[in-house]
Amino acid sequence: YTTLFRSLIKSECVRVLDQVSSVLDASKVMNNKLTIQKTPNDLKKLLEEKVLIFSAQAKSAGIELVSQIDPTIGEVLYDPKYMNQAVNNLISNSMKYTPTGGKITVEA
Repeated sequence: YTTLFRSLIKSECVRVLDQVSSVLDASKVMNNKLTIQKTPNDLKKLLEEKVLIFSAQAKSAGIELVSQIDPTIGEVLYDPKYMNQAVNNLISNSMKYTPTGGKITVEA
């Protein structure tokens, strides 16, 4: 049980930190102080990693999670922090609202 509890505590801590970060970001947006730092990043790699990370959770929920990512996608300018957050939110929300037996396709 110890490993299970540690895992649960860790995931809840990450969830709460994400919520606090979102509130802080909303405050920055409202005060025109949010700064986005666009840098060249590998979008294909980011999307493939996210699909891999969420695949076990999707499988346990009876959801098929697949990716269709164009292999020719090169570097793209984006802020890694916010793109990471956006992709996490999109996949997480998709999993919440996809019924068992459904399919989610991450496509770029």
